[in-house]
Amino acid sequence: MQEYRDALRAEHRRAKAEQKRANPLTDKSKKASPKKNEKAQPSPVSEPIKTAEELAVYRQISKKNHDLNELYLGDLRRICREENINGTGKRGVVIQRLKQHFKFKILRFAGLLESRSTSGFDYILVIDFEATCEEERNHQYPHEIIEFPAVLVDVDKCEIVDKWQKYVKPKINPKLSTFCTELTGIQQETVDKADDFLTVLNQFEDWLRSKGLGTKHTFAVATDGPFDIARFLLLSCQHENIKLPKWACKWINVRKHFLNFYKRANLGVRVTGLSGMLDWMGLAFQGSPHCGLDDAINIARVVTRLLNDGCNFRVNEQICFAGVKDRWLSTMAPVNKDDAMLWLEKCKDFKTFDHQESESDSDNRNEGTNEDTHSEYSTNEDDVNEDINDICGDNFAKQCDINDSDAR
Repeated sequence: MQEYRDALRAEHRRAKAEQKRANPLTDKSKKASPKKNEKAQPSPVSEPIKTAEELAVYRQISKKNHDLNELYLGDLRRICREENINGTGKRGVVIQRLKQHFKFKILRFAGLLESRSTSGFDYILVIDFEATCEEERNHQYPHEIIEFPAVLVDVDKCEIVDKWQKYVKPKINPKLSTFCTELTGIQQETVDKADDFLTVLNQFEDWLRSKGLGTKHTFAVATDGPFDIARFLLLSCQHENIKLPKWACKWINVRKHFLNFYKRANLGVRVTGLSGMLDWMGLAFQGSPHCGLDDAINIARVVTRLLNDGCNFRVNEQICFAGVKDRWLSTMAPVNKDDAMLWLEKCKDFKTFDHQESESDSDNRNEGTNEDTHSEYSTNEDDVNEDINDICGDNFAKQCDINDSDAR
């Protein structure tokens, strides 16, 4: 009987040995595996070998970091002002921000970092209209644009590269109110000598075309708040019985990006409007408030600071159908991230903003005449619930051929 038990034990040991040879995962190795709350050690991954040129670039970054570590807070903030980045915070915070800024700047200059426009727009076009107004607020007041400014920001360079400005002659209220003149600084004689809205809109779109915006380069309109597009531009187009240009169908609300990027709860103070954003960034307003061009320049300064700090801009507001009463501004609706990415891809296709005139348009247009060439704007109630293309027409004014008298 004892011999039989010994034989069974021997057979069991042989079977166990065979099992270990067939399966290298032994009990001991199982015990060595990570515990439930213990992180597994990542397998070592060999980093790609850097070239001599790349090593030289990283040595430059390292030297820059060392130099920043030696500076006092006042010197660090002076550099922040020179580089147009946020200089607020304690010394350690400012040093870290500058290190990140110069790292990206050096890598991008050396061609070791993809450009910002690879994942976004090539240009951001800042617009801030001035419009006719009265001291007493009236939601039914027919605002008309009287100053049409634009400031062009190169996303890769993080800097203002061009400006454009025209004054506009109003028609519904040709005489400016005293309040409007005092607020904007625009004089009656200035608008009296100016061109009408349709002419200025065509001139503006000629300027866009000359810059290759919408044909060679992607761009998005940016504003401080929704009113410039969803009220002033929309009303001016409605007054002329034309559609809103397609480049204005979706836009960037810079204030929303500011609050989301810097986290509203971490700002420390309640930031409202352009002056609040500039104050928080430690920037002084340049020019005259409520001068459209000066406002646009200062909004562009906020945009360049956000770009330098790493903000990726996308459209976040769009025009919506008239008559929607469940929003605080019935002609504006937010844009979610997926729709914003689809809009960017559409812009990159350049067909959305294809503003080449057809031969028939060119043949039908008389030389020397100031014709409105936008599509008619429909005001029928049945059109309110139709596609957004019934609000936004072809991108550029000179695509469609409508007599100037018909538009009025």
